[in-house]
Amino acid sequence: MRYVQLVVNGASIMGRNIGAAFLLGVVSIMCANVAYRAIGGIIPGTFDLVELLIIPAVGFALVTVEHQKRHTVVDMVTTHLPPRVRSWLEIVVSMFGLFYWAALCWAGWKMLLRKMATGEATQLLQLSVTPYRIVWIFALGWICVVIIWNVSKMIKEIRWKK
Repeated sequence: MRYVQLVVNGASIMGRNIGAAFLLGVVSIMCANVAYRAIGGIIPGTFDLVELLIIPAVGFALVTVEHQKRHTVVDMVTTHLPPRVRSWLEIVVSMFGLFYWAALCWAGWKMLLRKMATGEATQLLQLSVTPYRIVWIFALGWICVVIIWNVSKMIKEIRWKK
């Protein structure tokens, strides 16, 4: 069980750092383009690059949010519930989230297979979109793993408190 915890934590932290690096890349490209436009130039392909680099940044940010349980929570309602009911409600809501992310992952997988066959690429730079779709699907799958891990911990805590 500790090994699983280490893997989940380590992979989530590594994903967060990778996402942050990609976000830094997005910010750098945007700043460079704005600065170059100020002197009358334009950097071709910045939209293509930003469009691709934002995928890992957002994907791994979502993993971090789920891992740290920092998503939107309605504390105003749940704080008035008994702890046991609150725990079960969190499990039910997490399961809805699991089905949502799993459906997105499955749809992304189907789209990846369809688009990979056509050799989808960005418009201007003609960069392959496939690696970024794979990263997106991995991030969505990892969100599902983190949710399952968190739910199993919550169920274990509920059983322990009996």
